[in-house]
Amino acid sequence: MNYVGVRAHPGPPDPSEETGVDFSATVEHRGGNIVVVSVRGELDFLSSPALKDAFAAFGESPARYLVVDLTGTTFCDVSGAHTIVAAHGAAVRGGGLLAVSGALPLTRRLLDLIGGGRVPVYPSLTAALRARRTRSGTSCEVLATRTRHPGPAVSRARPPGPPRADVPPRARPPLDDTIKQSKLLQNQTSANLSLLQNRTRKTFEMLARLHDNLAAAHRQGFTCARYPCDGTVRYHQDKALAYRRRSLGDGRPAA
Repeated sequence: MNYVGVRAHPGPPDPSEETGVDFSATVEHRGGNIVVVSVRGELDFLSSPALKDAFAAFGESPARYLVVDLTGTTFCDVSGAHTIVAAHGAAVRGGGLLAVSGALPLTRRLLDLIGGGRVPVYPSLTAALRARRTRSGTSCEVLATRTRHPGPAVSRARPPGPPRADVPPRARPPLDDTIKQSKLLQNQTSANLSLLQNRTRKTFEMLARLHDNLAAAHRQGFTCARYPCDGTVRYHQDKALAYRRRSLGDGRPAA
């Protein structure tokens, strides 16, 4: 949610104070091989299904390069990052590529933790479009349309000889799986902790704005029955200051 403001007394609704889901995903085809999905608003568990629908449109198109532009996003949680990482895996399995542009620092950290550093992230949409070439310097479009070099057929049949004994694959030691799972849980815990700290900071900021509004109402001599409080202007100013300190990382509790 975007806590834009908290009203201290009844009155007509302000459009700037709406707390509904603020999200949109616009699909734009750029040439025959590139699709840009421009995301705006908050990307969380409520809006992730809409982003999945946008990715489905890419899967049904002949395009091979998908850029998810997050320049217009204000927040992204674990579910949103999971949606992008899953779409990246699907694009790679289909012979394409997915890149992200304009992500917030916290979003880049989530994508790195959840995606294992496999999702390419660029600072801007222009940089992502300019870097749509593979590591070897061949563009995705060339890879998608490359034909085999003509020449004589080469037989790949095994030469005659004694049958080869089947060698069973070496079983992976259980310890490897345990270490891998432990690292995965550690990364998820770190990501969830970062999200929790961000949400807590927003809550303290909202409480500070609430007491600022109540202090302003008392300063105007307004008595509110909907939000009863027996304090004074100074009381609400002190509370707002205390919550604002906590939002900045000061561990002292609000008085």
